[in-house]
Amino acid sequence: MNNRHLQKKLDSVISNVQKKLFEAKTLIPVKIDGGVQIGNVTVINRDTFKDLYQYDELIYKGISLNKVAIKMANLLAISPMHSQIEIKELYRADQQFGQALEDYQIFRIRYRQLIESNNNNKADIMLARLCYSKDRANYYKNQALRLAL
Repeated sequence: MNNRHLQKKLDSVISNVQKKLFEAKTLIPVKIDGGVQIGNVTVINRDTFKDLYQYDELIYKGISLNKVAIKMANLLAISPMHSQIEIKELYRADQQFGQALEDYQIFRIRYRQLIESNNNNKADIMLARLCYSKDRANYYKNQALRLAL
């Protein structure tokens, strides 16, 4: 008798959590081979990027941030038509972060090359570009993560 009561209570809690997650536009991700399944959307890891597939069709490619990919997958799975503007904003912010991060990595490599070749004047200029690109990458990352909340 006590076990049945406990099982009913546990089922009720699980049901309530699932309802609250659905109301908050959040589905529970399920790990699959090569990625994560969220509703009818699959998030596939590709090196440092993620791609979103819906019904085996590529929907979004080259997402940099995990939280953005998960949020976009949730929005697509729950209400694809009503969330298009929010999804596009998330994708745009993530792409801006990806571009800024790539700039930062290029400037970092170039800066190290200039330091190793003792070209200090150009290295100083590259250091300024490096710092600016790092700040830009952090700004876009924070913007994308804020939108993914």
